[in-house]
Amino acid sequence: MLVYSAGKMFHLSSLLLILVFGLTITNMELFIRGRLRSLLDSRNLGDEIQNFKTFTAESAFLIRTFFFILFGFSINLHSLASREILILSSLIVALVFLVRFLYLKFVARVSLMPELFVAPRGLITLLLYYNIPPAFIIATFSEGILFYVIIITSIIMMLGLLVTSSTGRDQGLSCKS
Repeated sequence: MLVYSAGKMFHLSSLLLILVFGLTITNMELFIRGRLRSLLDSRNLGDEIQNFKTFTAESAFLIRTFFFILFGFSINLHSLASREILILSSLIVALVFLVRFLYLKFVARVSLMPELFVAPRGLITLLLYYNIPPAFIIATFSEGILFYVIIITSIIMMLGLLVTSSTGRDQGLSCKS
């Protein structure tokens, strides 16, 4: 919370500062040296970091739950009935998966299954959307587009993992997700 507050005070990206904080905690042997290292009890530090990771994982579920409840409050159901919003959302999803396919096939050169399907949009998409300054918000942009993109990518991920998991089981393979 201190890192987040410092980021807000200095108008820095709080998400990036929190990322740097997490990287620093995980890789303390690289970042903490000299006199500061002698002040830390390395025996207890590993246990505390594990406790912190557990706390973070459990609290993340709670935070996501409240965030999506707030997102649900903000959606106008009439906008979801719009054909234009559904078409635009579908085009965005198609573009996301096309870019992901091209990257996995030609750049990363890794297996396409199930990696192709694991491209959900969710909390980070909403956080980025809600952090857009009011001066840059497009008045005609509907939050229904975000809703459809999140729902469609989540359904595709779920179906893709189910299909690749069941085919892997039939062939004696295990699918790690």
